[in-house]
Amino acid sequence: SEAEARSAFAAAQRRFPLLQGQSLNIRSAELPGRGTWHRVRVGPFSRSEAQSFCERLRGSGGSCVLN
Repeated sequence: SEAEARSAFAAAQRRFPLLQGQSLNIRSAELPGRGTWHRVRVGPFSRSEAQSFCERLRGSGGSCVLN
């Protein structure tokens, strides 16, 4: 749910200080056979900023996907 996405983002901010101060953007997506998923996004970033951000987040144990 969107509420769970917000809660997950808050938990991730506590675990990964790099996320603190980032703006939250939730996108809903219908996945065939899996229902509605709510994706947590941060940004906006340029492509190079996004790549650098993801590398730092992964380096601290997080996960990141560039769109």
